Amino acid sequence: MTIEIILNGEACSLPKEHNLQDLIETLGLSGQAVLISVNLQLISHRQWKQRQLKQQDRVDIVHAIGAG
Repeated sequence: MTIEIILNGEACSLPKEHNLQDLIETLGLSGQAVLISVNLQLISHRQWKQRQLKQQDRVDIVHAIGAG
């Protein structure tokens, strides 16, 4: 069974039991500095494994860029 989420403004199908950590791994972004918001709420990296994705969640992923 799958769910549909909105990922960076586009529809995306994922397995029903996917969490944010699974999503990052699926997208090949593991180990990269990224920020994730779900339904306009910023999610801490420590919470990625606990935050299960739900039908029609709006997920935005951006690369964090440091300034020197």
